[in-house]
Amino acid sequence: MAVSKEQSIFDLRPASENLGAGQTISSIHEIPVFDRPSSSSSSSSSSTHSSLSRPGTELSTNSHTPINITARLHILQHQPTDRPIEDRFSVSVVYDSSTKSSKVLLGVYDGHRGPWTADHISRTLPDDLLSTLSAHRRQSGRYGRFLEDDKIADLFESVDRQILSTFQDAHPIRPPSPYEIPSTSTSQPAKKSILRKVKSMFLKDPKPELKRGLQVIDPLQTEAALAALSGCTASMLLLDINQKHFGSGNVASKIINLGDSRTVITSTTPSSPRSSPRNSTAGVLAESKDVNSRCAAEQAHLIYQHPDDDPKDIFVGGRLFGDTLSTRGFGDAMYKLPLRPPHTLDDSRMSTASSASSSRAKELTDEEKALHRHLVGMMSAHLEAEQHRAAGKKGGKETEVRVPKYLTTVPLIDRYDAMFSRYISPPYVSARPEIISTWTSTPPSPRTPATPTVPTTPTLPITTTTSKTANVLAVLATDGLWDLVSTEEAVSIVREAIAAEEAEPVQQNLAQVLLDAVIQRTGRRPGDDVTILVLTL
Repeated sequence: MAVSKEQSIFDLRPASENLGAGQTISSIHEIPVFDRPSSSSSSSSSSTHSSLSRPGTELSTNSHTPINITARLHILQHQPTDRPIEDRFSVSVVYDSSTKSSKVLLGVYDGHRGPWTADHISRTLPDDLLSTLSAHRRQSGRYGRFLEDDKIADLFESVDRQILSTFQDAHPIRPPSPYEIPSTSTSQPAKKSILRKVKSMFLKDPKPELKRGLQVIDPLQTEAALAALSGCTASMLLLDINQKHFGSGNVASKIINLGDSRTVITSTTPSSPRSSPRNSTAGVLAESKDVNSRCAAEQAHLIYQHPDDDPKDIFVGGRLFGDTLSTRGFGDAMYKLPLRPPHTLDDSRMSTASSASSSRAKELTDEEKALHRHLVGMMSAHLEAEQHRAAGKKGGKETEVRVPKYLTTVPLIDRYDAMFSRYISPPYVSARPEIISTWTSTPPSPRTPATPTVPTTPTLPITTTTSKTANVLAVLATDGLWDLVSTEEAVSIVREAIAAEEAEPVQQNLAQVLLDAVIQRTGRRPGDDVTILVLTL
């Protein structure tokens, strides 16, 4: 088994916090798909990090024909409102000299209720995902990718649980006190007794407790609390590119989607209708499915998972508890906490055979209800602390306040009874993604072992070449774009721009072209944050 020798050759994860009302930023980057190999058969062990404008590198195929392999990435972020943008994105490329292959990982993260979860996820998830895949493939050998979707889904849930547990563990139901807080050695009856004694205080009026807490709040705890309180979707694209097969257009792709941002992979030129039965107009190879509280299938899943809840209480005006569209995402602690032992819940939204027969979420105990109120109160306190901290920067200018106004007009704890009177059996939001794997051409499969029959994966007619391109086009965007345009229209707009650029070589930012065309054709401007990544390869 080959030992992985992965090195990062491109990484871009900017904070978007300074993007203000009505502002747009855009950029174009040439991304090296393969790092420059050494003249010998073994690659150098030192890591090489590219600059943002580094051109592609020359390398040789088996026929010793030099080829220049780069991807061009077009980025745009637009903020139409008077609050700091809550979207984030990430771009990572790693090269494995042992397999002569590269992984290109793109992601867009649509934050809500603040930017903090999206900021945390964009900085940590790409590395976690790449390292998880690398470790799994090393341990499982050449056929490890047959099981890697479960590994990815488990990673998403683990990352989310870490966010929630970091916050919950740091905020026991009363301020730390050696004679009041249960230790790990405290018996279960003793813990319940302590919770009962404290419950009535929080059910009546938690404000005095919160005011005392504000005086001693740790900034690191505030960071953890805000990452749990806010939430974000994630839509990611992984391109697995092997140097040996690249010339024939073989690029393995994996779309990993959590929520209602969207990723689309297609070709840079229209394909024949036969190549894409699903969509003969745009020739879309694969696209993620938007999942939120307005989706009938998602509503049915949640109703099944929460048999003790009245569906009219779960969905109010098409939103979860009348507040959020998000039913899949990281963070959103208000709709997941308190964390409970695995046997008390089941995410029936998992596409597994066992999920249908496993138990559904159980109703909260009185102690758990008291704990939930306490945790929401602590998040409310941290939110107020962050607002005061941010307002103190640069003379307290309103433009410097990171906390969205709608979160602090009425403190969360003052809205608790209105928001959570029917909060019965959490979690109501899941961090398990949906994953689509496909190839941009017929995948190489020498000596493939016997496996259960699976549906044939659709493929695009990619031009066989030993030059610069595999004819791949990918569009990732948050829902600020998809609220205005269909997948087919977006692909058509980008293809037209690519064709125009080939006819008259003037470099355009395809993401900017896409947004401008959508606004012009619809006569509507985005009402939500917009982040667009357009990749051509």
